[in-house]
Amino acid sequence: MTEQPHSIVSAEERARKIREESARIEAEQAEQERRQRDRQIAHGREALKLEEEHIATMTALITDKDTRETIHARILRMREEAKAVPEQHPVPIYTERQRRELEEEQAAGRRTLEKHAEQTRIAQAARARVSAEERTKEEEAERKRSGYTTPVHTDNNFVPGFKV
Repeated sequence: MTEQPHSIVSAEERARKIREESARIEAEQAEQERRQRDRQIAHGREALKLEEEHIATMTALITDKDTRETIHARILRMREEAKAVPEQHPVPIYTERQRRELEEEQAAGRRTLEKHAEQTRIAQAARARVSAEERTKEEEAERKRSGYTTPVHTDNNFVPGFKV
């Protein structure tokens, strides 16, 4: 029997090592996901247990005249108060260079806005001028199409278009 070339043997070894490494990585990831899932379940159970203890302590403070609805409303109010804490975002700290670049960018933005506002104003004025001219032309064309008469004020001897 002839021995296989070294390149084929090497390729087969690499493929085998890659399969083994892939299987090992998949097993590690599955184990990590299982641990994370177990940890989340444990945290959920602990949270439920703490909430039940808290509800038990709160119901111990309730007098007999309190009804089930007031207890429920009080629990909902406490949960809403717990949610109401806004998230604090960190205050950005800029270096002098960053502050200067920010100011330059903002100034460029303001200049661009001013330029576009001026262009918009010019375009609106041009549209208004063109529309007024077009309106005048349309009115004149309409008068020519429909025919028109010039009002005449005579003193019995004046005829429009003739000199007396």
